[in-house]
Amino acid sequence: MNILWVEDNPENKQNFWFSNRNVKNITDFSEAEEAIEKELNSYDVVVLDIDLRNSNTEKVREKSNKFDLSPDIFLQKSGMVLFLILLEKGFPREQIIFLTGNADKNNISKLVDIISSSKDIEQIKNTTEKVLDFLSDEQKTELKQKSTKEDKVNYIKNLALKQGANTYDIFCDAYKAVCIKPPRAISKSNDKDAQLELRSWLEDHERDSSYLFLRRGIIEGCEFLKKHLKQDDNNLQFTDFIKDTDTYNITSSEIINYLDSLSQFFPISKPNDIEIKYRLFVWALSHKWEENIDPQKINNKYGEKHTFAWIMKMVRNWTSHANLLDPVNSKTIAFLFLVNMRVMFKLSKEIENYEYILLNCISNSPDVDIDDDDLKKCISSIENRINEISNNGTKNFGAKVNDIHNDNTGSIAKYDYKQFIFQYFWVNQKYSSENSTSNSDDFLPTLARYIYKDSFS
Repeated sequence: MNILWVEDNPENKQNFWFSNRNVKNITDFSEAEEAIEKELNSYDVVVLDIDLRNSNTEKVREKSNKFDLSPDIFLQKSGMVLFLILLEKGFPREQIIFLTGNADKNNISKLVDIISSSKDIEQIKNTTEKVLDFLSDEQKTELKQKSTKEDKVNYIKNLALKQGANTYDIFCDAYKAVCIKPPRAISKSNDKDAQLELRSWLEDHERDSSYLFLRRGIIEGCEFLKKHLKQDDNNLQFTDFIKDTDTYNITSSEIINYLDSLSQFFPISKPNDIEIKYRLFVWALSHKWEENIDPQKINNKYGEKHTFAWIMKMVRNWTSHANLLDPVNSKTIAFLFLVNMRVMFKLSKEIENYEYILLNCISNSPDVDIDDDDLKKCISSIENRINEISNNGTKNFGAKVNDIHNDNTGSIAKYDYKQFIFQYFWVNQKYSSENSTSNSDDFLPTLARYIYKDSFS
C-alpha cells in the first residue's frame, strides 16, 4: 500500500506507527491539500491529524478569512477540512482514518487537573508546556500576561470549560446532526494502544488486498513503462510484430496514451460491478493485438516473447468474439498485464517493482520446486486432454483452444479458459523449460513458480 500521512509534528515516529510500509509524510496543510488535488491516485489509504497548526499560516490566511477565522484557529481543525476534500474527490471514507491527539476527552481539563493538584515544579512546568500545544497565539499571549500561578490556572480552566468536547467530538456531533456517518479516529494519548489499533486497521486493508494490489500494480506499472519509453523509443518492441510497417505503424505517443488509459481504469474504491470492470479492462489491454499484429514475426517459436505474444493474441480474439474468460478475476488480469508489458516493451531479466506487486495477485505461496519429470507429465497430460476435446491433433495449442470454443458455443462454463492461458505458457515453453524451472529470481522463472499450482490443479 501507498500511505499518505498528514502530520505536522511526526517526531521521527514514522517507523513506530507504520513499520516499514510505504509512507509519504506531509507536515503542512497547504502541501497536503495540493497532494490531494494532484496526486490522489498515488495513495491507497490516508492517515490524518486534525490539528495542523505548525503549517504555514500565511498560505491559509485567504482560506481562513472566508470563515472569519484566524489562520491559527483554522489550522487547529484543518485536518477535518482535508477529510471533506477527500470525500469530495471520491476517496472512500473507509480508507481514511484520523490519528490525532484531538480525539482525547477534554485535553485541557486533564492538564489543568495536573497543574492544580501537583506540587512538583518540574511536572507543573512540563504540563504547562503541553497546555500551550492546545492554545492559539492569541491565547498564549493572554496567558503570559497573567502574573500569578492562580491567575494562570484560572485562565486555563476557563479555556477548558469553553473547550468542552474535543475537536473530533464536535465534528462527530455535527455529522450525526445531519445523519452522516462520522470518520473513524484513533487517539494518540496512549502510544502503544494507538500503534496496535492503527496497525490492525492497516492490516485489515492489506488482508483483503487483491483489488488493492491489482490497482496499485497497474498504476505503478504504467508510470514506470511511460518513463521507460520516454527514455528511449527503442524500448518499445511491440512494433516488431507489425506485419507491414509501410502501411501501418504505432507511435510512442500512441502507446503512452494507451498506458494512461489503463492506469486510470480502476477507481480507488472497489466497484460493485467489478467483474464487468475486469472484463472491460481485459478488452482494453488486449485490443492492440489486432489483425495487423502477428506473433509469427518472432523467429524463436518457443521463446518467451513468442509465448507471451500468442497469449495476448488469443485473449484479444476471445474477448472480441466471446466472453471466454468470464468470470474474470484479479489473478487473470495480473497475469495478462505482466505478460503483455513484457512482450510490448524491452525489459531487463530482473523483476520490476510493479511486477512484484502484481505477482501477489496471482499467488500467496509461490515457493514451489518444479520437478522436471513432473512438469513433463503435466504438460503431456494437458496436451492429450486438449487433443481429445478439440479432435484435431495437428494444430497448435491456441488453435485447438479456439476449436474447443467453436465446437462448444454456449457451453463456455464447461471449460476453464483462464487455466488454458496458464497451460499454454507451459506447452509452448516445453522445449526450453529449463528457462522456466531454474531457481533464478529473474522474471520468467519467478512467474513460472507463481502460476505453477494454478496451471495444473
